[in-house]
Amino acid sequence: MVRSSGNATGGTIQVPSAVADLFCAGQAVLADGRVLVIGGTSTKGGLGVPDVTAFDWQTSTWSAFAPMQYPRWYATGTTLADGKVLVMSGANASLTDL
Repeated sequence: MVRSSGNATGGTIQVPSAVADLFCAGQAVLADGRVLVIGGTSTKGGLGVPDVTAFDWQTSTWSAFAPMQYPRWYATGTTLADGKVLVMSGANASLTDL
């Protein structure tokens, strides 16, 4: 992952790889500015993962949160007025499993 350095030259800074696979993951921004990453694609078989992680852009670090009860890919995360994130939708089934 690369992020802008925020300097006048428009350079970039390499940041550590995510704890979980980010492909098909949902995102939401927390009140403190961290980016919450919800679910994603399993690289070990199956479609969804129960992972919830957050990226802190100020320290360029990842944190793991408690996993969701059900694995998801293509989840939607909505930041609520109280700072909590509502996670909805997503799936852990292929079209042939529906």
